Amino acid sequence: MKTTSLIFLMVCAFVLASCSIDDNPVAPTPQKRVCKITVSCKYPADEEYAKDLEQYFTYDAQGRLLECKYVDFFKSGKEMVVETTAFSYADGFIHSFNKTYPYDDVVETLIGDTDIELDDQGRIVKTTLYGYNESESREDATVVVDVYTYDEQGYLVRIESSDGAVVVFEWQDGNLFKKAVQYKPDQSPQVSTYEYSDVPTGVLMPLARRNSFEVFEQQGYFGRRSRFLPSKITDELPDSYALNERSYTYEVVDGLVTGWLETFAIRIPSLGISNISIYRKNTVEWE
Repeated sequence: MKTTSLIFLMVCAFVLASCSIDDNPVAPTPQKRVCKITVSCKYPADEEYAKDLEQYFTYDAQGRLLECKYVDFFKSGKEMVVETTAFSYADGFIHSFNKTYPYDDVVETLIGDTDIELDDQGRIVKTTLYGYNESESREDATVVVDVYTYDEQGYLVRIESSDGAVVVFEWQDGNLFKKAVQYKPDQSPQVSTYEYSDVPTGVLMPLARRNSFEVFEQQGYFGRRSRFLPSKITDELPDSYALNERSYTYEVVDGLVTGWLETFAIRIPSLGISNISIYRKNTVEWE
């Protein structure tokens, strides 16, 4: 079975952190919590936005995130829970999480159990993913181990995976400047470069779409984070196959991000595609 490790989720991460910079990060309990995010998309052939996804979040009495549930709305009118993530804690810190990907009566539900190891500063230093089908047991799982390295300033600088993937981070002026993801030693990396808005990460920013990495990033489990929210991320795929640009604008009310617009510009020179724009509007409900 093909598994998805946390190192892969980072390729999708928007680095929209909400935690403040701290040399000794500890999982915070925010005064406000996100209970729902509605995502609407508009594709090139569409004239109006259509609801694409709803995300629901539940918490325990200490304000810790217990579950994320993602409901897709298909153009056929079908509504379906496509992913559920449950989080477990021990001694006040994250201990593990479980992802399930239900499909239908034909395709088996996929399960991903991830165990987490922390250092003495409360940062994630190792994750072990066990991926298996619903009819299998954890003993039958495909195992992927990711190891995390930090520099002397407390910034995450490298992730190495047992499946051969490597992620390298470069930082400038307290912000993530560049991320390079190399899946195999003989392949060219996918390189992402970052530009920033004037919106500080001190605002409460909700989680991005279906991304466990940002759950931990927001709670301070990956050390020091960028000072501001990004305004643009440019992804260059290996061998210049494609160039993707993701732009962000934010709505902030009383220190809370109440919505944001993502604009995706996709260019694939090898196929003669100069520009395809996709718009994703995110509306946030707080409690």
